[in-house]
Amino acid sequence: MVVVGKILKWLALAAVAWIVWILISYTVMNTIVTMMFEWEMKYEGAKMQKNEWVEFDLDRVDGETPASLFGGLQLGQSILKYRLELMYPYDGKVGFVGGSDRVKQENIWSDKNPPFGSEGKRIPYEWVMKNEQAYLFRTINDGKSFTRQALGHGIINDLKKNGESYFINIHEADTYKDHTLRSDDYGKSWKKLGDFRIEAMFDKERFIYVVTKSISRAERKHSYFYTKDGGKTAKLLDKKLLTYKKKSLSNSYIIYKGNLVFLIERSLIFVNIDTLDEKIKSLKIPENLLLKRLEKDNEEEELYIVVENSNAKSVDNFKQESIWYPLSNELVVFDKLPEYILFMNVRGNYIGGLLRYRGLLAHIWTMDKGREWKFEVLPHYFWESSFTGYGHGRIYMDAFVQSKKGVKKGSYLIIGKIKR
Repeated sequence: MVVVGKILKWLALAAVAWIVWILISYTVMNTIVTMMFEWEMKYEGAKMQKNEWVEFDLDRVDGETPASLFGGLQLGQSILKYRLELMYPYDGKVGFVGGSDRVKQENIWSDKNPPFGSEGKRIPYEWVMKNEQAYLFRTINDGKSFTRQALGHGIINDLKKNGESYFINIHEADTYKDHTLRSDDYGKSWKKLGDFRIEAMFDKERFIYVVTKSISRAERKHSYFYTKDGGKTAKLLDKKLLTYKKKSLSNSYIIYKGNLVFLIERSLIFVNIDTLDEKIKSLKIPENLLLKRLEKDNEEEELYIVVENSNAKSVDNFKQESIWYPLSNELVVFDKLPEYILFMNVRGNYIGGLLRYRGLLAHIWTMDKGREWKFEVLPHYFWESSFTGYGHGRIYMDAFVQSKKGVKKGSYLIIGKIKR
């Protein structure tokens, strides 16, 4: 028995030593990777800047309850109940985080919701949240606290702002229906406008909306409407505009200075939706650039095109994107780390995003269209969500805190504030 006890004692000591060694190794490796990243970025001429990052625990929201994990065997942080697809950073009056709870995932095979794909092939259509409920979290004090609202069946996946009014879209994955709600009191209350999704807005009352008309094995069919009175009455979008939409790159359009704008081949086509008068601007595209999609910076009201360098190295089937402003012919290129991909977001004078460098999370951005790049390392966070919000000098994201002094390990809503 004495011998067995000694063996167990040594095994326990060995186990403790092994754990300590792993922790030390992880810390050392993390430090080495951080130093490598900082050296590479500084070598490329980027400037290091630390911003303010805070964690908000949804458990602090009034009425929240723990998440049920592993079939109810364990309770977890309440944020784990939610699928958060809307991130609208605080704009000086209000900020929103929205999505749905995670309830009863089912694969839909019925005739009403058939799978896409060729006949005879059983291709799963999608996992559908049969009973999911839409939830919206709202802050009016820049993320210090949030309140929660339940807004019916579906998931909140889009928000548009016009003037002092806010419009959210709630999508039902099991019925394909969309619902638009409007708030004129900074999200304190919401009024349903109709069973449609707003695609583009001229102003609060004048916009284009979409209704899902039918679902088949091959495609979804939609009807597009134009309203001047907030959806009370509407008419079908003119066939000419639908033709332009179909021909445009990424099958889309932008509203810019009161006109619809289409990117077709090597031209921008500006169309007055009421008179159908149009103006065409031919583009002198920089050499070796491939146009991908037309966008608009809603903070600066500036058109830009996401482009790709045809000669760039492919990384995991992706190529680094750049931002080209066709009206001013300015090109913003990120070429600091050619073996990594930075998917850039454009909001106001901010262009940047998050990047994983050898497992390390980093934030890279420019505030002057690429003349100077800045960076910071975020070793505390493990981030995998594609639903990250940028805007108004802030970044919202859902991330797991691995190790940060004074913060319990777990999942949080992370709020970053960029220093000016």
